Amino acid sequence: DVQRIISRIALARATPRDVAGLGKSTRRAQDLAQLLRDRPAVSLWHDRIGQAASPLVALAEHIEQACIESPPPHLREGGLFRDGHDTQLDEYRRLQQDSHAWLARYQKELIDQTAIPSLKVGYNRVFGYYIEVTSANRSRVPNAWARKQTLKNAERFTTPELKTFEGKVLMAENRAITREQELFVELCALVERHMAQLQAYTDLVAELDVLGCFARRAIRAR
Repeated sequence: DVQRIISRIALARATPRDVAGLGKSTRRAQDLAQLLRDRPAVSLWHDRIGQAASPLVALAEHIEQACIESPPPHLREGGLFRDGHDTQLDEYRRLQQDSHAWLARYQKELIDQTAIPSLKVGYNRVFGYYIEVTSANRSRVPNAWARKQTLKNAERFTTPELKTFEGKVLMAENRAITREQELFVELCALVERHMAQLQAYTDLVAELDVLGCFARRAIRAR
């Protein structure tokens, strides 16, 4: 897995799951060094892994601290980096989170203003944010509202306040995704700086795997 992942990183084709998987695999370098310690027959391999283990474990810890436990398959919608990893990203996320409270307040304000208890403020990816009113309550809609969409039993509207809010939220969302993409590029660059150690690690593990197979066959053939 490590060999496949570092190849994808070198070609700039790595996914969030690749990098997170690399963190889990390289963390085992320390366990491998511990396993080989005080075993004269494999002292050469112990010395080789010992040179790479410390920086690789540090790399693994950085990846695990930066990325969530179950990363998304791609970064088109963000969601890879943990809260607290980057102050700029945290700020954009706070703007998005605050939007839920703003929408709830705005919906209550409109219900009080129009006396339409079933009024809803919602969102979809095609039409954006909207105010939905059932057809039975159409006569209570203020003239200042702009019609946005007509449904079978309801109509959707927007207001200048809602349009302004939508612009702020979508800007925060786009900036958050852009920032995550920047952070991902930085993370891949960090991995590339450890490429020689990662390659040595994969070669060593492959050699040990072959030696282990030879040993098992020798034991069975005794």
